[in-house]
Amino acid sequence: MELEKRVINASKLLLIFMTSIICITEIFFFFGVSINYFNFIISIGVMLVVGYYVFAEKKEKYMWDICICLILICITVLFAMNVYDNTWDGCAYHKQAVGLLKEGWNPVYMLSNDFNNAEISIRNAKEGPLLWAESYPKATWYYAAVIYYITGNIEAGKSYTLLFAFITYGICLEFFSLKFNGKAKYLLALFISLNPIVCAQFQSYYLDGVVASIISLLIVLFIEIIDNKDKEISKLQYIEIGCLIIWGCNLKFSVVVFIVTACGLFLIFNSLKLKKIDVKNFLILFVQGIVAVFMFGFTPYITNIIRHGNMFYSLGGLMNESEMQAQFGIPGLNRTGRFIVSIFGKMSHGEYKTLKDILKVPFTFSPKELQYYSFVDTRVGGFGIFFSGLFIISILIITIAILKMKKNNSFSLVFVFAISYLLISVVEFCVIPQTSQFRYIPHMYLYIVLAVYLLMRKWNENIFYKYVNILCCILIIVNLLPWGWNAVRKINQGTFTTATLKGMEKECVEQGINYEIAFYCDDFTGMYYNLKDFNISYVYKSVNELETDYRITYSNWLYYRIGN
Repeated sequence: MELEKRVINASKLLLIFMTSIICITEIFFFFGVSINYFNFIISIGVMLVVGYYVFAEKKEKYMWDICICLILICITVLFAMNVYDNTWDGCAYHKQAVGLLKEGWNPVYMLSNDFNNAEISIRNAKEGPLLWAESYPKATWYYAAVIYYITGNIEAGKSYTLLFAFITYGICLEFFSLKFNGKAKYLLALFISLNPIVCAQFQSYYLDGVVASIISLLIVLFIEIIDNKDKEISKLQYIEIGCLIIWGCNLKFSVVVFIVTACGLFLIFNSLKLKKIDVKNFLILFVQGIVAVFMFGFTPYITNIIRHGNMFYSLGGLMNESEMQAQFGIPGLNRTGRFIVSIFGKMSHGEYKTLKDILKVPFTFSPKELQYYSFVDTRVGGFGIFFSGLFIISILIITIAILKMKKNNSFSLVFVFAISYLLISVVEFCVIPQTSQFRYIPHMYLYIVLAVYLLMRKWNENIFYKYVNILCCILIIVNLLPWGWNAVRKINQGTFTTATLKGMEKECVEQGINYEIAFYCDDFTGMYYNLKDFNISYVYKSVNELETDYRITYSNWLYYRIGN
């Protein structure tokens, strides 16, 4: 129990720390101060002070909470440093944005292209990725740039997904501890924190895994408040919700929709609980949202208005319907059709051209599907090989629970809130073009966790519920295991890449060797920072210019040979 409490406290302290980095970085930019060591130091200080007065019940135990936080930060950073992001978006613009910020770019006052031209930070940088760096929300980039500044390794910055997975586990563990005494609470917290999108993306700069954590935590906190017989919301809960809103609004433009939906439903159901309109919490959430968007999200929301006349400027570059159909692989399907096929189809990346080829019987899979566990952006079936079957079982369990729900049951209000959010999300899924790719809607996985939760509530009432629950838990774990195998593979690849780059660095420094370099794709200008981190001297070439006799590293995406 003592360790459990330390884990819970540490998760909340980490949330404070990571939010502080976002807030302090934006404030520094207002005053013309670029990223430096103080972004990190002050954030640690904020975590220490806030944690001491808000989180720590026993001050003598507080240092253990801090130690766990610092150990987790170090472990996740070290892991990230040794696993290389060779994803398209990661190399094309995520690393690019992080590198520019680390080298002194101030997005409040400077255009990304102007800074790059002045500093010659990225050679052959293209206008598109530079524009995305300028006009997209920047929460993960701020965190990553601070970590990059401290470590000198751009790969270290992507540790945020793993840290948020731990935050999710700790806060969810606290919630489920109020409901269960045994191992059930650990399993449920683990299932929420190990969302398939988290498992697919933790080794990359993609941020949909963080979106999964943010939305899941908001729902859990809102359920905890609605379910609490005490009408007062604690100071701690307000802090946690505020942190999540700041992060969510500054992750992706689309996340604002999910946050507004969650907050709106919470206010409705909490008003039903209070039997009066919840004006107080409306005002608090409204102020938190305004601060998150217009203060700590000054760039991009306000800068986009100033520079382009549109708060969501870069959304104009989204794919149209025909492009989405082409990417999905099967022509003629509308958004709803693609969404349904993605639930019941084989894990794939657009190679199937007919419904007959792509649809499968639930709980079956082909060995070919396993290769997509290495993808961060699987276009069809992104929740894993067994998701379709688990989804059907979950819908059946939830439907039975709705039919058996008794009036005036204390659980009813919470349950209806959860179902309402998920149902509204389904509507969102059907109207947002990209939602056939589950990375854009990672919180849909909560259907599975909700079903397991319902079964666990009935564990001791009926032996049937017990065995169905055990089967579901086993299937969930088996569904997740291939991502574990992929993590091991990525670590092995990273070890080889690090050794190669260090060898090249040694030859450059000690022997004065100059390399000829080519990238798998010319868009991957973010990889310049990897070469810079290892002090590798090089001349950039196209793949065709290298012709022959070159070697390959970085998961076969970096081509190199000694220059003439």
